[in-house]
Amino acid sequence: LPIRRFCREAASDLHRCTSSSQLAANGGGSSASDCAAEHHRLEACAEAKMPDVIRALMDVASVRCQTEVREFQRCVREHEGAPHAEEKCEAQDTRALECAARVILAEGK
Repeated sequence: LPIRRFCREAASDLHRCTSSSQLAANGGGSSASDCAAEHHRLEACAEAKMPDVIRALMDVASVRCQTEVREFQRCVREHEGAPHAEEKCEAQDTRALECAARVILAEGK
């Protein structure tokens, strides 16, 4: 998701670099390790955009993964007042976010 929606330019640069490095390597030239800067730029972008990724997943989950979201909310209510209630419901939270990721990937967004 970070690559498809938030870091397209960095991903394109890395793809272009690795493609040209592979061609050069086949001809006895440079190697894919020459793309370290592009790889680092993509990683940095993905890390910086993680809050946006989580927000996008939550937005999709609230609309398209309502069963999973309700399970998470029910779990949090059951543990209300307990220390770390949301942490105790991590499995339900993960299922809701995974559902959203599947929806986004299936739609090709």
